[in-house]
Amino acid sequence: MKLRTIITVVLLVIVAASVVALVVKEANRPGGSQGTSAVAAPAEKDGVVAFYFHRNMRCATCNQMEAFTREAVEGGFAEAIKDGRLRFKVVNIETPGNEHFVDELKVASNGPYLAEYVGGRPVRSKYLDAVWNLYGDRATFSQYVQAELTAFMAGGKVGE
Repeated sequence: MKLRTIITVVLLVIVAASVVALVVKEANRPGGSQGTSAVAAPAEKDGVVAFYFHRNMRCATCNQMEAFTREAVEGGFAEAIKDGRLRFKVVNIETPGNEHFVDELKVASNGPYLAEYVGGRPVRSKYLDAVWNLYGDRATFSQYVQAELTAFMAGGKVGE
């Protein structure tokens, strides 16, 4: 009977520890019971930013699409990057402090987004959703990203 009591106590301690760990994790989660962080998001410099947004969990396709996007942006716009008119950033939207992108740019999916900032705030943005259909064709993928970025930087919109 003593062994049964010991096993019961050990199991109850494990369950209690699991509940405490879950409550602490939820309380520390952005938007959890503590509310949102009071730390303001850093303002972006004025100009165009080509973002590649992702989450903590990433598949091989997502990693490859990031590489294709980087190649298209950095390979096709080296001069604009050099002179500061364009920046390329890879951002994990699940990293604390990056939640503001979800609201500001309406980030709903992994992938490339374009955004123009004026006065540290986004004034327009675009999700390049066609990349998911072009993943199997690297050249067409690159052409699409570069055409969209060229039009975006000129103030126009391709594909809409």
